[in-house]
Amino acid sequence: MEAKALGAAAITAPFDGVITQTGYSVGELIQPSQTTPIVTIQRTDLMRVVATVPERDVPLVKAGQIVDMEIDVLPGQKLSAKVSRIGVALDPKIHAMRVEIDLPNPDGRIRAGMHATIAIRLSRQTEA
Repeated sequence: MEAKALGAAAITAPFDGVITQTGYSVGELIQPSQTTPIVTIQRTDLMRVVATVPERDVPLVKAGQIVDMEIDVLPGQKLSAKVSRIGVALDPKIHAMRVEIDLPNPDGRIRAGMHATIAIRLSRQTEA
């Protein structure tokens, strides 16, 4: 099979972001059977924060609840967001549910991989 050069090929994503990793060098031949991504593009204006909620608190978590958080490398800066998505099954190893929070990041100061301390504002029924 003869390889054909694409010349100035364009790679597009359905969102604005930055290239955070490249899988190949310029001029390297990429075979159709290779599974290494050509590039990794990450969205930076909206960060997905992933947390786990202990099994006992899962019934109390609802989409839209307020989450208070502090990013470890930005001490003293309190951020708020809302629970966006809640998992449907517990992780059997840790007996916790995955919860996702979409955190606006218009100025780009929060970077992928940063750690945060979060508190989901749970409501408990006192007369139960």
